[in-house]
Amino acid sequence: MNQKVKSIIAGILIGDAGKQRATFYFGHSIKQINFALHKKYLIEKYLGIECSFSVKLNVKYPSVRVYVPVTQIIREMVLQLYGQVKTNAGHKIISRKFLNNLDDESIALWYMDDGSMSIKKRRNGKPHGIEVTLNTYLSTGENQIIIDYFLDVWDIRWGLNKSKNSYRLRMGKTEAKKMFKIINPYVIDSMKYKIYQ
Repeated sequence: MNQKVKSIIAGILIGDAGKQRATFYFGHSIKQINFALHKKYLIEKYLGIECSFSVKLNVKYPSVRVYVPVTQIIREMVLQLYGQVKTNAGHKIISRKFLNNLDDESIALWYMDDGSMSIKKRRNGKPHGIEVTLNTYLSTGENQIIIDYFLDVWDIRWGLNKSKNSYRLRMGKTEAKKMFKIINPYVIDSMKYKIYQ
């Protein structure tokens, strides 16, 4: 159970979560409220704690935000990813140690947060392939740690793609089908548009 708790926290932390001293929070547009509440449910289920959340509707970009209380295991995971917990500042430091916390469900959480899929079409409009990205926006070195992890642990090959003066990960249909087979059971209905079925 302790390892499962770490996996869930790792999958949520490495995605779009924001650091808040020794803990974290995450937010989504109101269109993704089901995903936000799903992550809230998982944290509460596995950690036995209650997260608070707020909804902003009367703004240009309606959103929901979930706040996670501090526990010892959350403090440890934040320290693993950020290297310090005393301030709100800091950026994620990708390491193999942190990635080793992930399991199939937490990879699904990460992909639902930062992944995207597009269908390539021929000039006649017929589909002929897909392109899947994991929008890490990290240095080549940090992305290489992720690439090595997926290849060693899951036999899944990612490639590098330059974007916004940094890099993200990209794969084609063959590798994507392998990954989707692993994560599909954990992708919630409202996020199924991100996977090829």
